[in-house]
Amino acid sequence: MLFHKYLKNKTPVAIAHRGGSNSGIENTMEAFENAINKGFKIIETDIQITKDKKLVVFHDLTLDRLTNTKGLVKDKTWNELKKIKILGKYSIPLLSDIFDKWPKIKINIDPKNDECIDYLICFLREYNCFEKICIGSFSGKRLQRLRKEFGPKLCTSAGPLEVLKLKLFSLINLSISIDANCVQVPLKYYGINIINKNFIKFCQSQNLMVHVWTINDILEIERLLDLGVNGIISDNIEGLKKIFKKKNYW
Repeated sequence: MLFHKYLKNKTPVAIAHRGGSNSGIENTMEAFENAINKGFKIIETDIQITKDKKLVVFHDLTLDRLTNTKGLVKDKTWNELKKIKILGKYSIPLLSDIFDKWPKIKINIDPKNDECIDYLICFLREYNCFEKICIGSFSGKRLQRLRKEFGPKLCTSAGPLEVLKLKLFSLINLSISIDANCVQVPLKYYGINIINKNFIKFCQSQNLMVHVWTINDILEIERLLDLGVNGIISDNIEGLKKIFKKKNYW
């Protein structure tokens, strides 16, 4: 598979996880703005659907951790969510808010539930911003639905089963064809060590770039870059930028 336009970068990429959660806020316009003002070109975020079918930016299925309100995000209307503040201060954004404010920014999107996929499809058709979006998910079902709809026009990362297949095939050095454009993985997957030099080189030999999440320790960031990964997803955006500048990747 040829590299998708989203992935065409001359150096490894720095990706702000939820806008940089180490700032104390996550998935808010303020968090994204902070990362973008620091020079980040790619942000990672999560989406869900409201009761009245609006795509909102929020990680947890429930509101409990980040707000003073309890309950599922999908059980609230957009008008209800507009009145609920993250940490008592910050508004929950719509997905469209990000694209409207920063049309040149690349966004890695994780749809957190099945119900939002049909509306994400409509959103992607309306905004026609495929060169700026990559979809990642723990659900192979959601990824396949999107791939079936858009084909190679949409950039997607490997789902869990695809990652495990890649790991297995890397051990026997046998080529494998998957529908993903890149691999976005933690150091371990279901207790299995994933990231090492052999896995990285194998994926790259299959035209799959490797992004690793969520790496916040600066020594680990540097080690992974030295191993040859193509991107780091981090909450620690200050530390990530520091190491990328040190490596002349910024």
